[in-house]
Amino acid sequence: MPAKVTATVSENVRRAAFPVLEAVADYTNENYGTDLYVESATRPVEFVGRIGVSGAEFERFLIDDLGFEVDPVASRKYREADDERGYEEGSFRLLPDPSDDDPRKQLHVRIYDGDTIPGAETGYVLVHAHWEYRWDTDPRKHYRGIEWDAERGVQMTRRLLDVNGADHDPTEGGTDGADGGGDATDGPIA
Repeated sequence: MPAKVTATVSENVRRAAFPVLEAVADYTNENYGTDLYVESATRPVEFVGRIGVSGAEFERFLIDDLGFEVDPVASRKYREADDERGYEEGSFRLLPDPSDDDPRKQLHVRIYDGDTIPGAETGYVLVHAHWEYRWDTDPRKHYRGIEWDAERGVQMTRRLLDVNGADHDPTEGGTDGADGGGDATDGPIA
């Protein structure tokens, strides 16, 4: 199955299922004192940059050129602006080389199109990233965010973008987080 179809199917399933799962988590938290989540806000510290290409083009770049894969079980994230939520357009992970200092971890990248309407074409993507335990090697540490590292994830992602000729604007700009601020950087995705 082509990567784009896989990403689209994965995101459609997540968009349909996660609100129901979130309601179950909320009920469980309220009635049993647990601390479960299915969706939550992306943290500003995860902001990598704004890239002047479509979401579909950036997804192809991540998968075909950089070796990322769709992350089908990641919690669903959103960016808040003016009391509205703009949900992510895709969740991707890059697995480290088995000889890496900790192959149980992953680089997790999320992309947003800067609009609160899913699939809206804005001509740019907002990229966020973090480094964390993989859900398929240590699910408890992954879910609880143990050793979750936004700074390392952002640095790794910016380095990958730089080395592969993907122009990006690393400034967030503004305070509402709606569009990442500044102008989208027009540039090639090599």
